[in-house]
Amino acid sequence: MKLAILILKEEELLDKLIKELNENNFHNLTTINSESVATSGNNKSVRVFSSLRYIMNYFYDDSRVMLIPIEEDKIDDLFKVTSNILTKDKYMFLILPVDRIEGKL
Repeated sequence: MKLAILILKEEELLDKLIKELNENNFHNLTTINSESVATSGNNKSVRVFSSLRYIMNYFYDDSRVMLIPIEEDKIDDLFKVTSNILTKDKYMFLILPVDRIEGKL
């Protein structure tokens, strides 16, 4: 068993990606909101700074992390489905071995 970790930079593509993954029999997807270190230190909670983003060309580095438990023989299929929807600059994949699993979803 492996754990695929997908970091999706374009959160607008999340719904389309989840739908396509489900149609290709990838289930038990867990999605987590994330924020990069580069933006976590800015003062988004201050109204003055947050209102400036509408004036400036503002890039908010908000992303999604997907955790996908997967059998090793399905990894190539997962990459194929993902690459059909996303360009390589929109995501990053990590595949990690899973030594022990308890419980059932």
